[in-house]
Amino acid sequence: MLIWNYRSERRHNPRFRVNGDAIVVLKSHPATMGKLIDISMEGLSFRYIHSLERLDQTSVLDIFQSSGGFYLGRTEFVAVSSARISDFVRRFSVRFTGLNRRQRSRLKKFIEDFTIGSA
Repeated sequence: MLIWNYRSERRHNPRFRVNGDAIVVLKSHPATMGKLIDISMEGLSFRYIHSLERLDQTSVLDIFQSSGGFYLGRTEFVAVSSARISDFVRRFSVRFTGLNRRQRSRLKKFIEDFTIGSA
């Protein structure tokens, strides 16, 4: 089930554009990979090539940024929205749930090191 929010919604933390390439991997079957667009301490959005898999059937993702050697694994989330960008590309937005102290620290480090400005 997707939770639909609007731009004037309940965000408490600013979103930041990702500087460079960072990849999100959803633990769907098969796994779905996409390019990270923006991120905050509350969630993220990424774009991916749409196929027939149902992304709302999973609730765990990993974040990779290879040039900086960054990895944040097994991050739980709930789907917020899914939007069509083109015939084959979609934007998927999620809100993090249940982040532990280490994950929060790693997420903060990612935002400090690999983002620019606000989205």
